[in-house]
Amino acid sequence: MAQTKPGKIEYVPPQLTAFPIIAIDPADRREKLSASCCAECKSLTFPPAPLCSKCGSQKVAPAPLSEHGKLYSYSVLHVGARGWPAPYVLGYVDLPEGVRVFSHIEGAPEALRIDMPVSLQIREPIKNAEDQDVLAFAFRPSNP
Repeated sequence: MAQTKPGKIEYVPPQLTAFPIIAIDPADRREKLSASCCAECKSLTFPPAPLCSKCGSQKVAPAPLSEHGKLYSYSVLHVGARGWPAPYVLGYVDLPEGVRVFSHIEGAPEALRIDMPVSLQIREPIKNAEDQDVLAFAFRPSNP
């Protein structure tokens, strides 16, 4: 850690992701969620991490994820977190690559069903409490 004054240690925040969570897929030039793919065991980790969550290898590279999945589970929140108007829906989406993503779910709560097809929606960045832009995404019901 970096030293600023004798006896005082400067806080260095941890690196939470190996690379951006949303990236342009070189295959079709579309914005998609990005996982980390382990070169050793081929395991995918989302959000991307600087090391493999299965074998611990540091040999990871970005891997675009599918834009379509199935709604695994969801919950309607009637009391919103600061800055979020309630009610809103949070849920887990299973992607074909075997990755489960925690996300906002768009759409009327009464129309949502477990295992229904959903599609990725990249949102405009939102501001956090420190007035920094944060990348945002959600899933919404789609046609099968």
